[in-house]
Amino acid sequence: MKFRAVMVDAGPMREFTTNLARSLQTLKSAKAFKMKLTKKQCPCLTLEIEVPSSTSQQTRQVTHDIPVKVIPRKSWSDFQEPKIPKPDISIELPALKQLRTTIDRMRTMAAEVMIRASAEGRLTLQIKTDTSKVSTRFKDLRVEAFEGPIEHSDSETETQANEDMSHICYCRVDAKKLSMFLSADQISHNRTVCSIVHKKLVILCLQTEENVKLQCFITGIVF
Repeated sequence: MKFRAVMVDAGPMREFTTNLARSLQTLKSAKAFKMKLTKKQCPCLTLEIEVPSSTSQQTRQVTHDIPVKVIPRKSWSDFQEPKIPKPDISIELPALKQLRTTIDRMRTMAAEVMIRASAEGRLTLQIKTDTSKVSTRFKDLRVEAFEGPIEHSDSETETQANEDMSHICYCRVDAKKLSMFLSADQISHNRTVCSIVHKKLVILCLQTEENVKLQCFITGIVF
């Protein structure tokens, strides 16, 4: 499922994403959810969310109207998905809520986080400060694809016991941007996959039960 009819200008993008995130918080207790493009006082992305009533057995409908700019069909070709290199590794993520809690704690200490994934199914999140280094590791995750081996000739990663460094891909990204994507844990979903283009790009893809995919591209921070 792709949305090409609904776009926003770069200026109001932050306001749009903030309003969308607030609206989606209602999904935590939702029984049904519908998203559609409507025309009211202006074009809107309308979210219709059916939630249980706190006072009766009936349900109530909550509607959010988020103003958007509609892109004419003739201009759709200007909004193609970005062309990206083939990822070096794709690994299924653990529970997003757990990940978000970890990242939110980390970003109070550092603005950047290193995401490291191994062909053996390990995912490591790491931050460094002037006085400390903090790492969290998740094991036994499903690896969708691995295009390695990748040789490491720098000091970005450190050899650890029983870990073949030639089978690891990593990328340093903005912790705040990663946290914003992980807020999607409020949306009912089947799985989330993290793909890494070594040292350059992280692609996050959330797949919902309705076979809708939400993708996020976070450019790597290179020194």
